[in-house]
Amino acid sequence: MAMKHIVNTRRSLFWILRWLLWLLIIVCLAILTCLWFMHDLWLTVNPTDKVGGLALSEATTPLHAANLTMESKDRRGDGVLYVVRSGHKNYRFQVSSILRTWGQDIRASPSDGLIVVGDVAVQNPAVLGVLECGKDHSLGLCCKTGYALQFAHHWVDDFAWFFVVDDDTFVNIRNLRQVLSTFSFLEAQALGVLGCGPGFCEDGLGGFCGGGGYALSRAALKRIMANSTSSFQVDLMSHLATERDGMAYDDISVACLLKRHRVRLQPLHGLYAFGSPKQWLDDAYERAITSQSPLPITFHYVGPILMEALHNRFERLSAEGDVAAPESEKRVESSNQSSPPAEAAKFSDFTATFAVLSRLPGTCDKAIVRYVSHPPGGGSSISFG
Repeated sequence: MAMKHIVNTRRSLFWILRWLLWLLIIVCLAILTCLWFMHDLWLTVNPTDKVGGLALSEATTPLHAANLTMESKDRRGDGVLYVVRSGHKNYRFQVSSILRTWGQDIRASPSDGLIVVGDVAVQNPAVLGVLECGKDHSLGLCCKTGYALQFAHHWVDDFAWFFVVDDDTFVNIRNLRQVLSTFSFLEAQALGVLGCGPGFCEDGLGGFCGGGGYALSRAALKRIMANSTSSFQVDLMSHLATERDGMAYDDISVACLLKRHRVRLQPLHGLYAFGSPKQWLDDAYERAITSQSPLPITFHYVGPILMEALHNRFERLSAEGDVAAPESEKRVESSNQSSPPAEAAKFSDFTATFAVLSRLPGTCDKAIVRYVSHPPGGGSSISFG
């Protein structure tokens, strides 16, 4: 009887110790989780702590591995460096579709280049990773954009312009080159769709609507990096354009930084920054593709299939001779100084366009509101009925 009691006691102690062990594990996991969230919160409130170690250096950064287009070109210094921001979930389809389409056009160009900056570094497709920035589209994307511009600065004398773009944007590099030729890269200026985020920046006029991309001249990039790349990053992350709910906008933040450094912001027409819900070439796309005023430069919200279709359509236009001969610089420049009547008419469909876009998966409703509240300058919208 006593033996049975001893066995039962030992069994009870075993179960008690087992449950205590599980409880200890759960408590430890809870503490670690709390510490992790507190760490993220601290980085959000104190962004300079997060970016302190993000200044690039030749000794620590694999510059040669940034992208396959960057290795062996003997550049004349008058081309465009395309700076694509991405995330690891988009490498397989979005980034790969770029490299198969307009990325191939860049590879064939004697003067242009392409770098892709993401959250995780990979070799195929070649992407420079910035794990320190995180994966979100708020603070993380702002941090990643700053890092990408630092990275681009390593080639500041090899290119005339630096074009920042998303991984779901199609770019006609021929048209962009033609339009940029009417602006001086020796002047500190930046070009894009203007007017997003009214109320932000010191002048209250907001900044870029960055979905269609924006271009920085060589002089502009040199000016904002004049002190050092690390001080640039701290400046950017310490003055983010942030909503009350904590949402930060990278495109507006960069524009505000440019203004603080007395870089002139100008509209660039032909950037279809606000996209279409249709992932095929309909009549609206056809009108935009064949337009001569403004020349189509970018299309935003483009998936891999539409990326291929757009590239093939422009290739056919070029092969068939349907693309008009390059217009004089005077005509192109005039199209950039003021919106042509045809494009002005398109803005009448602006609110309707965003009513559709606000239903697209992954589209930020707050971002839609900030765009509609102040129709931007320089952008183009595709009318759809």
